[in-house]
Amino acid sequence: IGDDATTLGVCQNLLKLGIFTTPVVYPAVPKGQALIRCSVMPSHTKHDLDVAIEAFKIVAPVILEANKKPNHESLADNLDNFKKPHQPNRRVEVGLTH
Repeated sequence: IGDDATTLGVCQNLLKLGIFTTPVVYPAVPKGQALIRCSVMPSHTKHDLDVAIEAFKIVAPVILEANKKPNHESLADNLDNFKKPHQPNRRVEVGLTH
């Protein structure tokens, strides 16, 4: 898919359609190369696979649109844009036992 946010949205929509998938986003993959991981097991029936295919057909337009507009910014990049609340300087000591 490429775009982190789109990948997460597609996974959420697939879940609503009864299909569990796992989004793989930066830093697990390079920025702009997010993907969806699907696990197919021997216990899945032909019907299960047909349902999954139909669900992917529903989300396919979103995936195709995302591919037309590559985004090489990760969701992690946006975390740096949030201001951190002021915290007083605290010294934390960790004791080691031998």
